[in-house]
Amino acid sequence: MNPLDEILAKRRALRMGVETWEMYKATPNWMRERILAVNHFSSDDNLFEIAEVLLSEAVDDGGMTSEHLLSLLVNSNANRPLELDMGLGKYTRPNEPGSLIFTNAGVPSEIKGKGPFHSITFYIRPELLQSRIEALLEGEGHSIDVLHTTAFRDEGIEILLKRLLLHFQNSSFAGEKMTTQDLVDGIVRRLLAVSGKSVSEHGVREKLAPGSIQRALDYLHAHFREEVSRDDLALAAGVNPSHFTRLFGQTLGMTPRRYLLKIRIDHARELFKSGDADLTLDEVACQCGFYDQSHFGMEFRKQVGITPNLYRAYMRK
Repeated sequence: MNPLDEILAKRRALRMGVETWEMYKATPNWMRERILAVNHFSSDDNLFEIAEVLLSEAVDDGGMTSEHLLSLLVNSNANRPLELDMGLGKYTRPNEPGSLIFTNAGVPSEIKGKGPFHSITFYIRPELLQSRIEALLEGEGHSIDVLHTTAFRDEGIEILLKRLLLHFQNSSFAGEKMTTQDLVDGIVRRLLAVSGKSVSEHGVREKLAPGSIQRALDYLHAHFREEVSRDDLALAAGVNPSHFTRLFGQTLGMTPRRYLLKIRIDHARELFKSGDADLTLDEVACQCGFYDQSHFGMEFRKQVGITPNLYRAYMRK
């Protein structure tokens, strides 16, 4: 299938998920007409957004945005490279899948180019980007302005953007903060690396201290029905959030998210054994912190090996 046919097929698959996209609603009509199709998702705290977008041509008219934009070209049928100017000098982005651009917030920018383009775009507010950089570098400063002056490629960023988009597209997992926070940190970590600043991974075999891991586990057991944040867990443990998931895994042999799911399924098993027999699966799922019965059933079968109904039928006390 040639690039144009692939883009047309993707257009049929995408829905115009823009009802809550303030950026789209504020876009002039002439710019909206260049947007062929889009799927858009926003984090719960509105600090970052991710969208899969099909454009007939570039839509930046030289204005300013309040967010940085990281754009991955998935496919293109354009004849000429994209022309860009972030106020730091003009450059071009080749029409090759995997090409990346990173625009600057609060700076007049201009992007020109006839499409069509199929892209994944990641919007991140400057305060979130800065806080993640400081956390990853443990307070050390570093400018990544060089990324506003050239197109670049990085397979790590490409995979992380696709993984983050898939995370939100799957409604069973959308909004799980532990996963999204780690993915965003991974993207920022790679942006630092591409800009020439590596992030230290000191203590590769390091583990959490007994007191730290116990505080983290106590927090998980106390809040397993809620939307648990990685940063809140790290705060309870008293460690840098950017290193928490790795340290937790090296201590217990599983990620915090996997441990949380284990707690939820263990609670469900107890409900089936001694709880109210009239509880529906939806009610059990809700009491255990799952989004819906489908997500609950899938995770239950993964951990226990049988369906929740079969377990309840044979294990009730």
